[in-house]
Amino acid sequence: QYILYGLEVIPSYVCTRSPCPHTVDCFVSRPTEKTIFLLVMYVVSFLCLLLTVLEIIHLGVGGIRDTFRKRA
Repeated sequence: QYILYGLEVIPSYVCTRSPCPHTVDCFVSRPTEKTIFLLVMYVVSFLCLLLTVLEIIHLGVGGIRDTFRKRA
């Protein structure tokens, strides 16, 4: 998503692809709403990724700690 839109959805752009017969100005419906949604999606995705990494670290440290306790 970031590669396609960046951090915001631009309200209009120039379209030169099919089915447009020539260069046409295209307008995006509700660009502000889509920009806010993208920002919320980026934040939630980052938090999910962070929590996943923290959980993996927590489980790894717990497993290593249990292994050393069983040896002693």
